[in-house]
Amino acid sequence: MRKEILFVLCALFVSIHTAQAQITLTVDDVPPLGTRYTFYELENVTFNPGNGGGNQAWDVAGFGLTETSEETWTDPAQSPFGSEFPGATVCIHEIGFDEEIFTYARIENSGAYGLGFGIIEADTSYFAHTETDALLVPLPLMIGSQWTTLAVLEIEPEPGIVIQQRDSSVHEIDGWGLMATPYWTGQTLRDSFYETHQTYMNGNLIEEYEEYSYTWFSQTAGQEVNFTCSDACEPGFTQGDLSVARNTTTAIDPQRGPLAIKFQVSQNYPNPFNPTTVLPVQLMKSGRLELTIFNELGQVVSRREFELLAGSHSLPIDGASWSSGAYFAEVRTQDGAQSMPMRLVK
Repeated sequence: MRKEILFVLCALFVSIHTAQAQITLTVDDVPPLGTRYTFYELENVTFNPGNGGGNQAWDVAGFGLTETSEETWTDPAQSPFGSEFPGATVCIHEIGFDEEIFTYARIENSGAYGLGFGIIEADTSYFAHTETDALLVPLPLMIGSQWTTLAVLEIEPEPGIVIQQRDSSVHEIDGWGLMATPYWTGQTLRDSFYETHQTYMNGNLIEEYEEYSYTWFSQTAGQEVNFTCSDACEPGFTQGDLSVARNTTTAIDPQRGPLAIKFQVSQNYPNPFNPTTVLPVQLMKSGRLELTIFNELGQVVSRREFELLAGSHSLPIDGASWSSGAYFAEVRTQDGAQSMPMRLVK
């Protein structure tokens, strides 16, 4: 279970109005569904985050970062675990190297609240709700904003084993100024925060650690920088892990990083279907492809592997043994994964 899951909105949900020195974020600045983000990271770097206050300047443009993941704001109803989070207004779908993460949140005038998450891995899937809705970002957000986030999640990976994770953090927007990165430069708000992480197994504490972090929110939705201490955490740290996000909704550099798009999945047809359908896939190179079908609870109902040549293919899907309802087809290759919602009507 990744500690970033419940704080992912802080890294994505950003679009800021500027009037002289005043920088404010409101609910009207929420990015629309369909917005896509790409993340780049570099571990164990030396960087001086400097001071808070107004009219500051920060520069991480000289670091050579590596693309690590992509995230898209999607409709919760069109996601594998959407039925488990009926109050969600957004699902943030992250595609990494070996898993897909679906983070569910509710956004309203007073702020953004984390509701939980679902994870799909190669051979398993599971979801967890927060014990209470976790305040991720209060609104409006401006210089001097302070808040505390407490998120408690519990999962039972196997009968008799209960894992509980408790993440808490104390935040303060303590500065604003110009941030320069390898991908964008813009005015930002700086969030300085302290986090504690505790993991329990059947009520016994098995892991505990703390971190200090900074996050810079840009004026443009999705452009964000995070710097987290990697060792010997204390205020004013200068050694840590660096992450930069940029909005790639309308333009993705196909030459940068391992997640550059090398295949395309289209809507199945017919859809709705009964009981068979085909899923169009376009491959840019030959290789192995895995097709996994999930029901609306995130449970695997079918998994098949194909060895295919580069070009267009129609993957057959047979739902004769399934009940009517929503399903999700995930296509995974060595270059990443893509999902497509489907509906079976008998």
